[in-house]
Parts: sequence; C-alpha cells; structure tokens
Amino acid sequence: MIVSVHACGELTDLVIERAMAAGARMALVPCCHNLTGADLGGLQGWLDGPLAMDAARVARLRSHGYQVVTQLIPEDITPKNRLLLAEPAN
Repeated sequence: MIVSVHACGELTDLVIERAMAAGARMALVPCCHNLTGADLGGLQGWLDGPLAMDAARVARLRSHGYQVVTQLIPEDITPKNRLLLAEPAN
C-alpha cells in the first residue's frame, strides 16, 4: 500500500505512476496543484483547475484498471481535503 499526504505538485502524479507500476493500492491526499501544462481532462470549463486535475487523475487510474473511491476529509483537519483511495481491480 502506498500512502501519500500532501505530496506537492507533480509528486502526486509520480506517486500514482509508481503505485500503478507496482500494482499497489494507494491512499492519496493531493496538494499544491501546478496547473501549468497539467492534464485537466478537458474539465477546466466546468471545474476549478485543482478539482479538474484530481478528476483527471481518477479517470487515469480507472483507465488502468483501478477501482477508485473519493472522499472529503473535514476541512478543519486540512484545507487540502480530497482523499483518493485506489486499488487494482481483481
């Protein structure tokens, strides 16, 4: 299991890539979204940039056979509160 909390910017994507390469389950709390050149999945017209980026990450994981669950952590714990849980589908 790969766990990443507040992996800034592209580090979240690196963690996702490494977890997928290992076929590992993951729990991530993305942080500090760098939108320059980012894959926003064409959603930037509907969603703010960071949410579009995280939605594109979910889509990428699902396209690689991962089951994904998303949750929100209470904002009084952290303002960067999107939790992404993913595991390879069996």
